[in-house]
Amino acid sequence: MKNQKKRIKSPNVMSDDQNEVRNFIIIIIVLLVIIGGIYLVSRLLTNKEDSKDQEPVAGSINYNTTLIGNMLNKPDDEYFVLIYDSKDIQSISYSGLASAYSENEDALPIYVADLNNELNKKYYDPENINANTTNFDKFKVGDITLLQISNKKIKKSYTKIEDIKEVLKKDFDEE
Repeated sequence: MKNQKKRIKSPNVMSDDQNEVRNFIIIIIVLLVIIGGIYLVSRLLTNKEDSKDQEPVAGSINYNTTLIGNMLNKPDDEYFVLIYDSKDIQSISYSGLASAYSENEDALPIYVADLNNELNKKYYDPENINANTTNFDKFKVGDITLLQISNKKIKKSYTKIEDIKEVLKKDFDEE
């Protein structure tokens, strides 16, 4: 008989390092499949024609608004700051008051500070109004306040709508 060598197959044994590399590769492949699936679903759900029709809109900065903490840093020597909450029912008339005033030829610049802005909310305290201070730790306003600023200091403050209307020389019919 011929000497035949029999091959003995050894079981496929992998080392721990090989197992970790194999598991890592499987995890990467699964993550790539999931991310690819999410991408494809989002592309199918978005309407390409809607995005083609939209034209980019140029951004704009409203230079007539200010934050209360920055209101003394305006470039003008003398100006007004009208402070009110844009969510207030009367905010439209307050905004109209500022717009009507600014249309006058000899009008001082008028800036608006919105109490609805998170950075301005800490200055709202209708029970303890203190609008004649430049110390912003103590500065507090009510529902509406008009400040006349001169040379980076508060010259006068008005906290009643009647006084504000008189200062800005505009009469509105109250409903």
